[in-house]
Amino acid sequence: MARIASVAALLLFLAFWSSASGVPTPSTGSLRLQVSQGESSGPIGGASITVIDPQTSVFRRQAETDASGRAEILDLAPRDYYLRVEKEAYETYQSTFTARPGEMTQRRVEMKPFGSPAPDDNPESATP
Repeated sequence: MARIASVAALLLFLAFWSSASGVPTPSTGSLRLQVSQGESSGPIGGASITVIDPQTSVFRRQAETDASGRAEILDLAPRDYYLRVEKEAYETYQSTFTARPGEMTQRRVEMKPFGSPAPDDNPESATP
């Protein structure tokens, strides 16, 4: 009887530990971001990532990009989410994405510095 209780306690511990370890379960989805200034520029570290469930604006998950511009948010219930990426001196990036069970959604986000010209704002390409 004591052996059954020990095995049950061990299984309960393993079930709790695996759900708290941060590894996405097959019933949840995840988001992986790569944030940069563009292909020719480097990564943007320290950008604030916010994921909001539009159905219940109370649900928020946040992360910050590391020095290589990467961030992950794990264990997202399968549904549509609102994504916002912010960094001082850069225009805020906003989008939506869908978390799917057992999948890692990957996004490349290119942020523009404030005051950077739009592609049509090039004065050299204007004809008089």
